[in-house]
Amino acid sequence: EKAVLRKRYTDNVEAYQLYLKGRLWNRRTADGFKSAIGYFQKAIELDNGYAIAHAGLADYYTVLAFYEGLPPDIAGEKAKAFADKAIELDNTIGETHSSYGVTLGAFNWKWTEARKAYHRAIEINPYYMPAYQYLAMNLLIQNKPDEALENAEHCIEIDPLLPVINANLAWFYYLSRKYDNAEEQARMTVDIEPNHFTAHWVLGLALAAKEKYSESLASLQNAVTISSDRPFVVAELARVQAVAGKEKEARDTLNLFEAAAAENYISPVNRAKVHLGLGETDAVFEWLEKGFEERAVRMPYFMIDPQCDSIRDDKRFVKIRREMGIGSTST
Repeated sequence: EKAVLRKRYTDNVEAYQLYLKGRLWNRRTADGFKSAIGYFQKAIELDNGYAIAHAGLADYYTVLAFYEGLPPDIAGEKAKAFADKAIELDNTIGETHSSYGVTLGAFNWKWTEARKAYHRAIEINPYYMPAYQYLAMNLLIQNKPDEALENAEHCIEIDPLLPVINANLAWFYYLSRKYDNAEEQARMTVDIEPNHFTAHWVLGLALAAKEKYSESLASLQNAVTISSDRPFVVAELARVQAVAGKEKEARDTLNLFEAAAAENYISPVNRAKVHLGLGETDAVFEWLEKGFEERAVRMPYFMIDPQCDSIRDDKRFVKIRREMGIGSTST
């Protein structure tokens, strides 16, 4: 174990230190995102053969797409290039396989190939936490919540106080319909890091699922504020507003998205989500078709979200899920 944990994979100590600083973006803060790319790039400038720094950039662009900082085509091109380079430089370390796998899943929806990469990463380095996180997400998409939660909970054993894995565990509980667990875990994460917007977002999801709309709206408003109006968080707030009878506020958000889309990337999933809250099913599928066409990174998780129960039996929903390979281990 100690041998695995202390490997630097470079003889350049400064490059190694820069890589570690880049990995601090796991806190998922705006400042962390801004600084991470610079640290990874500087590490590569010092040692162009530094495989895990390339893997770090692959993860960076994948997560940036997940948080809708870039459109999936642009982020995916960059992420896949860095992941391919990382594997080319060194396919004997877990980090490169993990990063390669997450690009296969996030941008290509190749769930089986991605899962194989995660298992290979864990086989090489059983202590590399991100591989377990990505595997858990993959298993949720394949309708294997028990296995997913087992991997997510293992992440807590590796690093019990890291806010992002605590928040993600809360989200996985929510997606697995364990709403009490999701609420408890989200509140625990807020205690660890009060300004972690994902924790407030998941808390809002769990409370809405329990029909505690006033509390949910308060939590989601906190998430919107802390995240500096990140669109997918704003969309969640608008959806719950619509469900809670605040139709005007929800439609105002749709208008804001329409205006913002002229200059910024707004995922089709966000607008589908608001229309879902408003009960406008045809509009939901209009935007989901666009999300499918562009391979919106958050779309697989929307398709397994309990909030979609009202449209789950719609033949259009069934068709999209089938074509995305969701719930199927053969894709």
